Amino acid sequence: MGGTNLDARTAENAVLGSVVMAAGGGGSVELGLRLGQMAVELGHASRVSLDCLSSTTEIAAVAALDEGTREHPSYRLAYHRRALELLTSNAKADVGGLVPVGGGALNVMASWGQAALLDIPLIDASFETPAHPCPWRAFVDLLAHDVPVISLAVVGKPAGGEEQLETFLRGGPGAVSTLIERLAAAGGSYALCFGPLSSKWVRGRAQVGRMSRLIEVGGVLRRATADGGRMVAQAVSQAVGGQLVMPATVAKTSWTRTDGGALGVIRLLDEKERSVRLTHWHRYVALEGDDGRLATFPDLIVTLGARGTPLQADELGEGQDVFVVMAPPQIPSPLEGAAPEAVPDWLAVLKGEGSSTPAVAACAEDRGPLSSRDGSREVERMRGS
Repeated sequence: MGGTNLDARTAENAVLGSVVMAAGGGGSVELGLRLGQMAVELGHASRVSLDCLSSTTEIAAVAALDEGTREHPSYRLAYHRRALELLTSNAKADVGGLVPVGGGALNVMASWGQAALLDIPLIDASFETPAHPCPWRAFVDLLAHDVPVISLAVVGKPAGGEEQLETFLRGGPGAVSTLIERLAAAGGSYALCFGPLSSKWVRGRAQVGRMSRLIEVGGVLRRATADGGRMVAQAVSQAVGGQLVMPATVAKTSWTRTDGGALGVIRLLDEKERSVRLTHWHRYVALEGDDGRLATFPDLIVTLGARGTPLQADELGEGQDVFVVMAPPQIPSPLEGAAPEAVPDWLAVLKGEGSSTPAVAACAEDRGPLSSRDGSREVERMRGS
């Protein structure tokens, strides 16, 4: 079977590109870099095209949930190894390829690390749709269009727990969503394995070539770092078809909990001291100025540090200089005939329009903050920058 082996430079590019395309989310970047290094050292990490697989190849979709802190993520690659064992034994599957669910440094490199550990090809694709900011929710919704009964294996540990949780569920989309929602609400770290999926279904529903695209964007970013943050922002913007690069300073960040995950509101001041607001829920869902919205999900909104380092939303702090890149949606709908207007207005949902307790308003008023960050210095993680 032909494929492209993972080397250190490719792994770094994949992580950088993943952070850009994850639009302020995507899990621990530091852990993603470590998983990439481990995959390279194992020497079995191979990225293959779907064209290299037979029509009978069974594929598993893999995702990681990690509610540890950015500085101390709790995810372990061994969780995915055990989850795949549960899936193959209970679903009687012979998995010949892996596809990550969603982008982001953790999901992409966890799937690559798992592929290297088990010597299973990583397919050059990902499951992402513009229908929902949360990757696993979007994937379950995608499955629901064609797969009435879903097989899911979960392995991990709840927050503060000592015993490893292992479970296998075969049920409808509602049951699968309920299980994952409960795990996410309880906190902790879990590996998710869905399948088996046919290569024909994957070809019709996945974003084929997505891994190569992440590596390409990451390479553009890395090569521009010697020229400074503004040139990095412009290079990234050009690579993703960006419409605007906005220099700004972080004025205030507020975080709160919602039933569906952490919600952040980041207030910025642009070069003319005008107020701009970023809303983050799994990823950036909106950028608003005084005259209305500048971008809204599924538009791509990216934050870069003063030196061009791609930053996640929870890395932004008061006084920090950043560049904001806005670009058109990067992910087409994998459902034939899906209309753009079918995508919910997630900012309106989070604002609770029609509700007496709008989540964004509560966050903006600093009720129940998750954390505070002084933003006095930017964490630079790109080697050689």
